[in-house]
Order: sequence, then C-alpha cells, then structure tokens
Amino acid sequence: NILAMTAIFIAVLWLSFALVGVLSSLCPVSKHYGVNQPLHRYPQIFYFPKVEPRYLNAYNCNIHITIHNEPNPDPDLITNCDRNVTLCPVKERNIQSALSVATWPQFVDAFRHIGMKTNLNVFYLGGSMTAGGETYRRCRCSDLEDSRCPALPPVPPHLFNTQCNWPTHLTHWLNRTYPATSFHFHDYSIGGRSSDSSSHFIDSVHYSKANLSNPALFFLDFSVNDLYKNKSGSLETYIHTIYNNFGRRYQVHPTVVLIEQYPHGQLYNSEPSKDDYVITYRQMAERYNLTLISLREVYWTYFGAPRSRNVTHPDPSKRFYPISPLNVNVHMPLHAPWYIHLFMADVLAECIKRISMHIKSSKESHVNTIQNQLPRRLPPVATYVPPAPIPPPLVDRSTELNQVCDLSIPFILSGSPRPIDVPSNQVQWEKGWVERVSHSTPGWEINNKSDPSSRVLSFPLVGEVSRLRQSVLKVSALGSYEGMGTFALHLCGAPLFNTTTTDTLWRPPVSIPFPTTITLQATDITRCEKLAENERFMSVVYAPGSDKLEVRAVHNHFCKIFSVHVCVPVYRQ
Repeated sequence: NILAMTAIFIAVLWLSFALVGVLSSLCPVSKHYGVNQPLHRYPQIFYFPKVEPRYLNAYNCNIHITIHNEPNPDPDLITNCDRNVTLCPVKERNIQSALSVATWPQFVDAFRHIGMKTNLNVFYLGGSMTAGGETYRRCRCSDLEDSRCPALPPVPPHLFNTQCNWPTHLTHWLNRTYPATSFHFHDYSIGGRSSDSSSHFIDSVHYSKANLSNPALFFLDFSVNDLYKNKSGSLETYIHTIYNNFGRRYQVHPTVVLIEQYPHGQLYNSEPSKDDYVITYRQMAERYNLTLISLREVYWTYFGAPRSRNVTHPDPSKRFYPISPLNVNVHMPLHAPWYIHLFMADVLAECIKRISMHIKSSKESHVNTIQNQLPRRLPPVATYVPPAPIPPPLVDRSTELNQVCDLSIPFILSGSPRPIDVPSNQVQWEKGWVERVSHSTPGWEINNKSDPSSRVLSFPLVGEVSRLRQSVLKVSALGSYEGMGTFALHLCGAPLFNTTTTDTLWRPPVSIPFPTTITLQATDITRCEKLAENERFMSVVYAPGSDKLEVRAVHNHFCKIFSVHVCVPVYRQ
C-alpha cells in the first residue's frame, strides 16, 4: 500500500509539474518574472474572483493545479506550491481565438526575420491603452489585489506608465528570446490617439535617427479610441500612410499587425452592432492582407461569451473587459490594470511564436504570407506572394491625406522643442515662452503671468517662398479640461488668412495633444514674398482666455506647444 500510495503521489506530482510546464509555455513573457524581479506575476484576483481564501495560502502561487472541477477547485486535489512556482492564465483556446479570425492571406514577412541575425524595426502605434494609461509603473501586485502580496507605497504621480504597458513587456521578451536579432523599437503610442492620427506617426518618423530601411513590423492598437471616437474608417488612411508614404520613402514593405482590443461596437450591447469597429477592421485587414490578432475574441473566451455576460448585474466569474483594477464587481470603460497588460503581452508573444514557427517551417523558400485552414487546429498554409502596389482606398481619403506630410519631400519648417529640464519652482513665467520638459514631454510653455511683450513664439522660414505653395502648417498643442489659454497663428507678420484663435480648453475630462492643420493660402504667401528672408517667420501668439475665467485660472491660462511643422502633404489641394 505504501508503494502504491508513493506511486500515486509521484504520478500526481509529475502531472502537476507537467501541467505547470504546459500552462507556462503559453505565457512566454510572464514565466520569466519572479517575485524578486522588477515585474510581478499575476495576482489571484485574475484567476478566480470568488475563490475561497483558504485554498490560496501559498505566497503568490497564483492558482492551484486541479485535475477536474475547474473553475471550482476540489480542495483534495489542490497541489500546494511555493513562491517560486507560477502558472499561466492563457489557455490554448485563447490563442486559437486570437489567430483564427483572419481567413485571408496575411502578409507576415517580418516574422521570417525574427530570430535571424539581422536588424528589425518594431513600431507600437496606439492610444492610452497601448501606452499603459493609469498603470503608473506599478507592475507588481499589491495587497489590495492579493492579500498574499506585499503592501506597496503610494505611487508618485510623476512616474511613467510605459514601464508597465504591453509593448514594454513584449520588448523585453523579444530581446531576451531572440538575442541574434537586433530589434529597434519605436513606441509612438500616446493618449487620445485613434486611427485618424497617421499624421502624428509621420511627424514622429521625421525626427527619428534610426535606420528605417530595415524590415519593419507594425502593431496598430487603436480600437478602443476608434470605437469611442467613431474613427475606424480612418484606418485605411493609416494603412496607406504606412505602405505608400513610409514604405516608399524607406524602400520597405512593412508587415502590419492589426489588433482588435475592445469587445463591443456599443458598450451596453452584448452582440456586435452595425457600427461595430470590427466590421471595418476585418474589411480593411482582408483588403490589404494585414495580420489580425484579436484580443477581443480572447477576452470573450477567457472572461465569458457575449451572450452569457450581463453588464447590468455582472457575474465576476464572467468578467467584462476592461475591469476595475481593484474591484472586480465594477464594470466600466476605464484603462486596463497592469495585469491585463501582462496578459495581452503573453497572448501576443505566443501568437508571434506560432506565426514565426509556421513561416520558418515551410518547405518553400522566401514565404511571406500565411492563411488559416479549416479545421482551425491545423497549421496555416505558408505561401509566397510577389510584392505589388496596395489597392486604392475604398473611399476618397484626400481630406485626411492633406494633413499627412510627404516624407519624400524635405520639411520646410521643423520646430521641435529640446528636452531641457527646468524644475517648476525655477521657471520664470514672466519672461514668456519656456522650453522645458514637463510630464515627461518636451514643449514650449507659457501662462498668463508672462509679460505681454513676450508672448510670441517665432520660427524662421528659410529658403524659397515658392516652396510654401500647396504646403500645410501643422501645430501640435496640449488640450485640457481646465486651466488652459489660447493661441493664434501668424505668418510673415500677420494672422493667417481666414483663421481664428485656437482655444486649448475643451469639455472632455482628459489632457492630450491635439493637432491644428491649416493649408497656407495665396494671400499669406504673397505677404511673405514682399519680405526679406530674415524677416519671414511663422509665429504662435499666446493670449489668456476671455471666458470661463475660474476654470482657466486653475493653471493660469496655461498653453503648451509640442511641435510646429510646415510641409508638403501627401495630397495637394
């Protein structure tokens, strides 16, 4: 009997470790994070919101191995684990859900380079969800989420979010897993951006010092803001900007991964509606042979199918995404907590592994596409498709493309602030515009304490005036719901023709950059032609606001400019 019991114990122990290996293999990112590492593993709340505390007495064990009765663990079948053991919440059906949506040939050429001795540019493009909004660099679970975790001190408000976002996790994993490949990462995500922000991407590329002629892998993660701002239609402009503007300039054919992030077309509908962003996303992905990874489908397979979820009286065991980081009973549209970002990174990393494996295992040379087969459990077919011009836009995109600078033509004016560190208590606001870094972002700043004679921020216009014809002026400024002032735009000594003052105070309760784009008119250009070159300037003229004085006074009618450009757009009116 003793021998039999010993054999059973060994078998159960072996099975336990086998399950650990299987489960952990689907979490390529988090399996390397231990309790003594800067990045923490998942808290217990992520697994079983209603689990009894007595079943979870091991420090940061996360979940316990069960042979059956999941997700209601039988206490007799729980294997105790220690603080050095971690399990993975990603299940095989999650990966299948993420990859099985696309039924079209997907261009994946950049994945062929992963693991090879080569250079690869990786671009992360998205809004605050991509940037890790409200994670506040707290990538460790605290006692508020898991009683076994340590109590963490309050998070200082100046810390960056980007340390905890899924791109940072994915970056760590790529560098660690594929040391032969020299990855060059470009994180252009910023709060408030949606698919109508392709001009921001081109402006960022314009200032890049990297070699952008290497193979390129793009991750587009705009679905949250595309849903709420109804901007999914602008995705096509972004695609054309990547392929025709960026691609032609640097002679590359990028691989674009489109990420479906948010669950619904309408927040309170459990089923996709006629304005669901995925209708546009999947149409565009098929038309342009994009790689599509659907985290949306993963949340449904992990947190519960759409029809089984009640958002009015939610069942925490069928959680709606995103969830409150501290209270699983709160279902509302807020930024994902840090452990959801870790979950995203684990899913994306596993998808990257599989796509790369399918491409490299193909018997054909130089394959660059994959296409799913039925049944979906079979590996996708890997094929080669000769590069060809991408199809024309489905609808007229001229208005949007008129705001995107043409990378193949030198910018006429490139105004970008230097990262000068000036502490707030040392800023001399009375002297006017101050070039400094605040909230981790360089800019030119001013408020109503400035002397009225020092409120003009000017940039010289060098070269032939004729270059201004068919060009656009682009100014990126901070918009916020309180404490803001105004500015006007002048060219060659006078306000721009047919323009008004720009107010940086708005109603949405967020603080994000916003663009102002103006096509220069013949009247303005004629005025410049009459001046000597050293007298030609483009100017931002600050003024305090004239209404809502109490709201504006919170930050003394503050104004911040991030960049000033004059360029030739892709589409010339």
